[in-house]
Amino acid sequence: MRAVVVGGGIGGLTAGIALRRAGIEVELYERAPAISEVGAGISMWPYAIRVLDELGVGAAVRALGGSQQDGAIRTARGRTMLAVSMAEIERICGAPVVMLHRAALIEALRRGLGDRGLHLGSELVEIEQDERGVRAKFADGAHPSA
Repeated sequence: MRAVVVGGGIGGLTAGIALRRAGIEVELYERAPAISEVGAGISMWPYAIRVLDELGVGAAVRALGGSQQDGAIRTARGRTMLAVSMAEIERICGAPVVMLHRAALIEALRRGLGDRGLHLGSELVEIEQDERGVRAKFADGAHPSA
């Protein structure tokens, strides 16, 4: 079986890793010429980290981040609307919430996927589907099918 994944962000890279672990040949196409730093921080909650553990990249993500501390949502005047105890979340879930930069998460996922089947600078222009499967067409002339 073969899969074509379009997009090299968090979702695309994670899907590519998961599909490969399931024994499916994956070709991942990203429009950007490089998978690079984007965004700011991200919180990875315990169940998300468990999924990343199953995909073989959880330890790398933990090593790149740190445990989130207690937090709150406040009004513009400073009144607490919602307080969050990370110790309570860790007690319930059995693991801490991990904070890290999105670029670090993407890099850990990219390393987990590897370079095999990774196509950068590939802009999707069209998708066709028929009874035999799906065919993607890219600006550079590539037209993989799955």
